[in-house]
Amino acid sequence: MLASWPARGYAGFKYYTASHAGIRFWVHLFDMATGELLAVIQADRLGQQRTGAASGVATKYLARADASTVGIVGTGWQAESQLEAVCAVRSIRRLRCFGRDKAHREAFAKKMSSVLGVNVEVAKSAEEASARPTLPSPRRTRPNPSSMEIGCARDVTSTPSERTD
Repeated sequence: MLASWPARGYAGFKYYTASHAGIRFWVHLFDMATGELLAVIQADRLGQQRTGAASGVATKYLARADASTVGIVGTGWQAESQLEAVCAVRSIRRLRCFGRDKAHREAFAKKMSSVLGVNVEVAKSAEEASARPTLPSPRRTRPNPSSMEIGCARDVTSTPSERTD
């Protein structure tokens, strides 16, 4: 992923490394005038925040103004920033989560309840978590027009080594 900010004289790129220890993301930042390397930034958290921000922007512009319920399928690392961003742009009163690992989804619900100040309920299935939420949902498949009101956020951006749900 490449980017530049010519008015400020910066250019950079993001890439990742993969090993048995997992996947790590990195950003290299350069001075455009000299080509000098200015910084190498470990960017795992940056990517998590960017993903969450995208969920917040989508919620702000696509969800109903009175949306107050969120269902999330996936309780991995990316899901945290997604919920934080959604709660920053809507007055959320009800949250439901589901992840494959029962202990992890319960720990996620406890942690996020504390972080957000909203009780995060643990759902027994993806269907239960996503039953009638009031927020938009990123989907990998075509939506079924007869069930357009049903959807949920899904943590699909974490790497396999990061997924614990």
